[in-house]
Amino acid sequence: MMHLIRSYFTLTALLFYALLYSAATQAAAPSDVEALLLVSEQQVLSQRLLKNYAQIGQEVRFLAARSSHQESLARFESIMEQLKGYDDSAFTRLLGEMEAEWASYKKALQQPPKAERSVEIETQAERLMLLAGRLQQAIISASNPPEAIIIRLVGSMIVASEHAAAHYLLASWDVDRERNIRLFKESVGRFDTNLITLSHAPENSRQTADIIRSLENRWALFKEGHRVDEEAQYPDFVIRMSDSISRLLEEAKGHYATASLPTE
Repeated sequence: MMHLIRSYFTLTALLFYALLYSAATQAAAPSDVEALLLVSEQQVLSQRLLKNYAQIGQEVRFLAARSSHQESLARFESIMEQLKGYDDSAFTRLLGEMEAEWASYKKALQQPPKAERSVEIETQAERLMLLAGRLQQAIISASNPPEAIIIRLVGSMIVASEHAAAHYLLASWDVDRERNIRLFKESVGRFDTNLITLSHAPENSRQTADIIRSLENRWALFKEGHRVDEEAQYPDFVIRMSDSISRLLEEAKGHYATASLPTE
C-alpha cells in the first residue's frame, strides 16, 4: 500500500512539473510582434558584429567595440533560443537554416580580426541579414500583424546605419576601398529615403516625432562629416554617430511596437 501511495505522489509530482514546464514554455513563446522585433534585432546584430570585427581589428574605440562584440554574440544566441518558441512550420524551417549559418559566422568571428579575412566575414554577415529578412516575411505571411510595416521600416534604418558604418570601417582598413565606399554611400541613400518615409508615417506620436527631429539633426551631422571625409580617414566619428543614430531608432521602434499610436 505504501508503495502505491509513493508511486501516486511521484506520478502526481511529475505531472505537476510537466504542467509547469508546459506553462513556462507557452509563456516563453513570442507573439507575432515580439518575433518580428527579435528577428529585426538579428538583422541589426549581423551588421553590428561585422562593424565590431573591423573596429577591433583597427583598434577604433577598441574597448567599446570588444564589449559590444561580446554582448552582441550573447544576444544573438539568446534570440535564437527565444525564436524556437514561435509556432510556424515555414518559420521553423528557416530558423534551422539561420542556426547553421549563425554557427559558421560565430566561429569565424571568434578568430583574431584580420583585414584579409574581412571579405569572408562580410559575406557571412550578408547571408545572415538576408535570412533574417526571410524570417520576417514568414511571420508576416503567417499573421500579418498591423505593426509589421513600421517595425520593418525602422529596423531597416538601423541596419542601414550599422551597414554604412561597417563598410566605412572596411574602407578605412584598406579592404577594397572603392567598393566599400560605394556600399557605404548606398546605405546612406537608403537611410535618406526611409527617413523621409518615417517622418510622414501615420503611426507617429508626439514622442516619436521628437525622436525623429533628433534623428534628422544627428543624421545631418553624420552626412556632413562624411562629406568632408571622402577617403574614410576618420572612422571614430562615423562609429560614434552610427551608434547614436541606432540608439535613437531603437527608442522609436520601442514606441511603435508597444502601443497603437494615434495620428497627430
